[in-house]
Amino acid sequence: MSASTQADGPGAALGLLCGMIAPRPDLPGLAAALREGADLGSVVDLAADHGVRPLLIRTLSAVGWERVPAELRERLDTFRRDQLVHVLATSEALGELTGRLAARGVDAVAFKGAALSAALYRDLAAREFNDIDILVPVDRVEAASQVLTSLGYRISEEDEEVRRAFLAHQRQFTFTRPGTPTIDLHWDFTAEHVPFPLSA
Repeated sequence: MSASTQADGPGAALGLLCGMIAPRPDLPGLAAALREGADLGSVVDLAADHGVRPLLIRTLSAVGWERVPAELRERLDTFRRDQLVHVLATSEALGELTGRLAARGVDAVAFKGAALSAALYRDLAAREFNDIDILVPVDRVEAASQVLTSLGYRISEEDEEVRRAFLAHQRQFTFTRPGTPTIDLHWDFTAEHVPFPLSA
């Protein structure tokens, strides 16, 4: 189904968004859909809801921002600037943390978020993500927590009872530091109640 056909039926905005964020988007078809007056405002809103604005921007840039209203382009340009600042802060925080963990002898690996963006797109700014996810062995959680504390992070689950509940079920702690992306310290890929076929 062409982009223009999708744009005429139910779920037009979702269909158009899916076409725009595809690995190999149909650029001529998408440009035609935009010329025909597709509801690009709804597409941008959906992209924000689903965290795929970087891929949308890639495609709109490839079609020369054809028929993109100035207000929408300004919104996306503002997002892109903010995203680049966030990516730089994430890179700095991730480098600082992994260096300190290595010095402490704690094996750690980044996953989801920034790591997935680098693996899939070779570009940290190609995906939206809010935090840094670090996976450590369960017997090194305390050492990793001490490293984070030494860097000025504070654990969100400060109540001991809540921490025990997280340890038993969520398999992660959340650490925050003003002006820095949140760190989620994991010792397994998922919470206890979520089946996952890989062992950490």
